[in-house]
Order: sequence, then C-alpha cells, then structure tokens
Amino acid sequence: MRLHNRRQAACNEGIAAPKFRNHMCDKLFIFKGIPSTSPLCTWVNEPREPEALPADWVYDESSVGARPDNPPF
Repeated sequence: MRLHNRRQAACNEGIAAPKFRNHMCDKLFIFKGIPSTSPLCTWVNEPREPEALPADWVYDESSVGARPDNPPF
C-alpha cells in the first residue's frame, strides 16, 4: 500500500472508532431509554467523544508492519 493510502487509512480508522462508539451510545439510549446497567458494556455510559482527530494527531509509521520488498507475484 502506498504511504499516502496508509496514512489515510489510519486517519479513517481514528475517526471511525469514536463515531461507532457515539452511534452505539445513541442507539442504546433511544431503544432502552435509560443508561446501561451492564457491567460488560460500561463504555456506553461515558460522555460522547469528539468525532474529529485532534490537531496534534500524527501518523505513526511504526504501527504498520514491515512492507515486503517484492510483490507476491
């Protein structure tokens, strides 16, 4: 994967995680009407997270595995 695409994928994943958590919190409250009492899903009662990346967010290249030198074909 090209470097630009790896950076964009990491950025998209950083945005998708809080979006998913916020969506699940909203859905739970709409269907249930009260905060969750489950000990297995305590994060749904936490305050909403911002869905934008912080201004100081930086792509961490060490989190991506080593790239092979040659293509697999």
